[in-house]
Amino acid sequence: MNGTSPQYIVANFSDFNFVRQDGECVPVGPEPVPAGTCQRDNDKYLGSSGYRKIPGNGCVQGVKLDEKVEKDCTNGELPPYSCDPIA
Repeated sequence: MNGTSPQYIVANFSDFNFVRQDGECVPVGPEPVPAGTCQRDNDKYLGSSGYRKIPGNGCVQGVKLDEKVEKDCTNGELPPYSCDPIA
């Protein structure tokens, strides 16, 4: 792989809350789960792949490592509950 290939360019930038470890981008903690997801057992959500494409990067071909991936809700951090106030 050389420095001009799209795979190389995208793979060198970890997404927010991810770090490079052994050549891969891994989470530094639980990923926040989008609100409205993970309502039932065995639900899944779309989360970060661990990679991000830098704005202004003109690459249009190659492996798109920055696309969202399906993840088990057990691996994420659910948002705090919100309840209506009791009148």
